[in-house]
Amino acid sequence: MKGEATLILRQVEESPNVAVGSYAKALTCVGIGETNKAVEWLEQALLERDFQLVLLNVDRRLDGLR
Repeated sequence: MKGEATLILRQVEESPNVAVGSYAKALTCVGIGETNKAVEWLEQALLERDFQLVLLNVDRRLDGLR
């Protein structure tokens, strides 16, 4: 399952035709245990002013990063 999620994440990152926000990519990275990459995506979300960042302090899926 983790291998499949990693493959899908790589495809999304490399495809210019797929619109997935940086916050969502960060959540995916957290799910597969790539915390450093998750932080990078959260930083990108900040630069993009991703509206989902308002959830940063309350999103339980990010507990592992706090």
